[in-house]
Amino acid sequence: MTTDIIAFLIIGTLSAGNLAFLFWFVRESKRTQEKLINALISKDPSDFQSLEAGDLLASLPKPVETPPDLIPVSDLTDEEFDEKVLGKEVS
Repeated sequence: MTTDIIAFLIIGTLSAGNLAFLFWFVRESKRTQEKLINALISKDPSDFQSLEAGDLLASLPKPVETPPDLIPVSDLTDEEFDEKVLGKEVS
């Protein structure tokens, strides 16, 4: 009974390791293929570096523009100050 559990754990660990290696290998081969394509497209080393930098920048998520949280008090009129800071409605 215990030998079956030990054998199952060993086979499970080896299977998980093989899957992890497969995913890593596919990712690395894709990166290598992209570098090869960039190297074939570029005419000189500086062009290759700019293509590589462009690929890195394209993969970064774009920042979400949010309105500023803080508004300088000097930019507010008296009515806006009453509404936003004090929470009073101006009549």
